[in-house]
Amino acid sequence: MKNRKSIYIAVGIILLLVVVAGAIVYLVQKMNSSGKQTDEVTQIVDKNKHIGVAGVVTKEAVNSAFEGLAKEASDPVQSGTLVADPNLNGETARYTLKTAKNGKKVYVDVNVLAYVNKEEMEKTKPFAGTGEEAIQGLGDEARYFTPRRTDAEQYAAIIVVKDATSYRFSLTQNHNDGIDITPTAAKQALLKLAKEANYSVKYKK
Repeated sequence: MKNRKSIYIAVGIILLLVVVAGAIVYLVQKMNSSGKQTDEVTQIVDKNKHIGVAGVVTKEAVNSAFEGLAKEASDPVQSGTLVADPNLNGETARYTLKTAKNGKKVYVDVNVLAYVNKEEMEKTKPFAGTGEEAIQGLGDEARYFTPRRTDAEQYAAIIVVKDATSYRFSLTQNHNDGIDITPTAAKQALLKLAKEANYSVKYKK
């Protein structure tokens, strides 16, 4: 009787494991299927589509603009193109550098938003957050973005509009790593970079 009872218990455990394993497989398949559907419906960035943001400035231009402040700019890492809004193409190219002072990582981003027309661009208020001072000789209009600080980062930028495309050149530093580039120096370096930029990105369907 004791052996028979042990057999019943063992069989029961095996059946329970089979049921649990089957349930896990079913849930995983359901999650995978749901995930694929969600990705297709809510996709906002096409990683394989590019609009030419990596050609706005060169790595050499980045190094030159930040000479004495930061060095060893990386090749640009492209974000892929924003595809959620049919009225614009948007993409960012990021360059990683090391500060000359302490070798800390900083990031120079070139963000481009190419609109189907100027009317659509104006709806988004491309100069929101910028100062009143205009920068002469850049695109159709250009302004400094008011330097701001979050809990972890310090951010400065220049925004340039040319035709129906806006370009943002920015520097991001992490406070936890230490701020090696002052706001004034960042402003001057970004201005130098913006003056070397190629303003030719257009909206593409």
